[in-house]
Amino acid sequence: MLPEVASGMVETRNIVTPVRSFCKKAKVYQANIESIDLISEKLTLIHAIGRRSQSNDWREHILNMITLLPQ
Repeated sequence: MLPEVASGMVETRNIVTPVRSFCKKAKVYQANIESIDLISEKLTLIHAIGRRSQSNDWREHILNMITLLPQ
């Protein structure tokens, strides 16, 4: 499908398989890592709210690293 995508006949989004379709139990985070605390096993993520070009604010999430490990 590469020639079709390169020529613009087919859009890239029409030939890719979404991650959510084959990883139903996975959680996908798209953010920047603000800090990693190895002692308390916490991961702090931060991401922009709003459009990428004009973000309105930043949101912070703290995740427990133990729950992120595969079981």
